[in-house]
Amino acid sequence: MERWGAGPQPVMTFFAERDYFEIPLGCLCPMGLNNVLAAGRCLSATPGALASARVIGTCLATGWAAGVAAAWQADGKPSADAVEAIRSQMTD
Repeated sequence: MERWGAGPQPVMTFFAERDYFEIPLGCLCPMGLNNVLAAGRCLSATPGALASARVIGTCLATGWAAGVAAAWQADGKPSADAVEAIRSQMTD
């Protein structure tokens, strides 16, 4: 995690090797808006979680996941099925 405070340098915290976190689809859904998904640095998270999620790889992955979820929604398919498809495609 790269946390910026009042000082000139960030405070870096590293995860253990092979450790990971998941971002729930709900973090990409802005409150009060239907048919909108936000990704990358716009996702809803605590400051600590956002500090680790705002890096380019995660931004790209959440953007891709938002696109997959939007396509499933446009087809009238349940979002739970979209999440399973996203997980399956991420691990392939």
